[in-house]
Amino acid sequence: FVQGCSECNIQYNSMISSVELLKCFSSEIRCTSECGTITIESCADITFTFPTSSSAVLIVCTNSRNVLLRADRDGQIVKETVISIKDQQGEGEGEGEGFSEMANAAPLQHPQIRTLWDGSSFDSQPIERDNAHVSGHIRNLNG
Repeated sequence: FVQGCSECNIQYNSMISSVELLKCFSSEIRCTSECGTITIESCADITFTFPTSSSAVLIVCTNSRNVLLRADRDGQIVKETVISIKDQQGEGEGEGEGFSEMANAAPLQHPQIRTLWDGSSFDSQPIERDNAHVSGHIRNLNG
């Protein structure tokens, strides 16, 4: 779990099953071995690099912008994709953009993007939590 990191360079040299980034900015995370699930929430300008040999990597981004995902083989970037999403305010909550504090009295919908690396390519899909403030149930918007 990494929280509040700014302008950090973090490298994992052994297998990791899960990494959570919360409120991190302008940072680079590198995994040099097998990598599992990455959760990125309320972050900006993050670069996450992992080896193409990772058979399946699941990345879930919430309320984050400019998240660069890179698959690397022997120091060479083979594939990359950029994820950028922002909070959406509910009806009647005013206008504005950007990051919202969790302490907001009015519940906000937190859009999410699920990206799966399958060993050769990225597949990104939007997901939505039904009644997120109550149940936390996640459903795929495309199916």
